[in-house]
Amino acid sequence: NPPRLTRYVVVNGGNDVKNCNGDKLKIRHCRRSDGVVYMSARLKDALAELKQQSDASGTIIKAKSGKPFSAASMTNWFWLLYRDLGFEGCSSHSGRRTAITKWARTISQHNGSMRDVQALARHSSLQMTQRYVEVSENAMKRVVGWGCFISV
Repeated sequence: NPPRLTRYVVVNGGNDVKNCNGDKLKIRHCRRSDGVVYMSARLKDALAELKQQSDASGTIIKAKSGKPFSAASMTNWFWLLYRDLGFEGCSSHSGRRTAITKWARTISQHNGSMRDVQALARHSSLQMTQRYVEVSENAMKRVVGWGCFISV
């Protein structure tokens, strides 16, 4: 998802991107083995447009200084953006949590499992992925077909 991919492409200045092939990016990570990040059609189109408009090598989005964002400055940028938009309780990690929750809720429609969500999130454990997924009381009600939900 885009938040983690944004960190690779933006914060690390594109240096972690090894190869862009179709709908996926091959990346390297200093603490882990190489991996693949799948791109949404929207991100793929945006990167293709950027490449047509300019030299898309190196850092795509830069800080005011012209240098790549550090992880800390990117975190602060998101915090200020969310604050200015009036979003309370949001952090730089909010988009990642939202994406992982969405993937978890829809993966079975594509014959996938939570292990696929784990791989998309690039988590080393399924337990970590599960901590990201938010509970939906409405979904629980719908899946059991009841109009009311009894808490135990």
